[in-house]
Amino acid sequence: SAHDFIFIIDKNDTVEYANKQAGKLFNCQPEQLIGRNRSELFGETTNKQQMDTLQKVFKTGESLHAQGWIDITSEKSIYLDTLLAPITENNTIHSVLGISRDITIEKIADQKIAEQEKKYHSLFDKIYNAILLIDDGIVIDCNRSTISVFGLSPDKINGKTFLKLLKKSERVDRHFIDQFQQQTERCLSGDPQQFEIDFSRDDGEFLNLEIHMTRFPEAEDWCILAIV
Repeated sequence: SAHDFIFIIDKNDTVEYANKQAGKLFNCQPEQLIGRNRSELFGETTNKQQMDTLQKVFKTGESLHAQGWIDITSEKSIYLDTLLAPITENNTIHSVLGISRDITIEKIADQKIAEQEKKYHSLFDKIYNAILLIDDGIVIDCNRSTISVFGLSPDKINGKTFLKLLKKSERVDRHFIDQFQQQTERCLSGDPQQFEIDFSRDDGEFLNLEIHMTRFPEAEDWCILAIV
């Protein structure tokens, strides 16, 4: 890509080649980078990371893929996706070719999503009611209250079908299953559903559960949010 930073570093850590994009990164012409020591261009932390990565390629002779934050100045950092490949001559590695792409925008977006998911799970776990996310009949996530209500460990809830979770109820027969599947279809069509069911926990405690189901966006599709 024309937006990639392309460079060649020799065994002495000297810049042998830099393309126009690499020059723009340092606000200079690419010719002004050639002959300079790579360590002059970056801060101490970035220098060490880059040196360790470059040395791996020189020692192993294998290409290497890396991602990380790069300090351009004390005030400017970017997140690069980099491919490093050895350049050999007479079976000897004399330099390393690097192709880097600035993916800072994507990285920041991912971090924001991760922060939102962390806040979501924090809120998710503080809610008193049991809450389950159900995709194609299978529980894909649940909060802490779900574990308390059903008296089961997470590995016996997540990844299991919701109907299997309710199997302790005498009402889970063929008629109930058919009715539940119809309710699921109506729910995914945008019509919230509600039903009650008697449930017996493994410890013998008897519960009457009121379950509300509504559709919930998951990736590019809908799943079911069940509140108990």
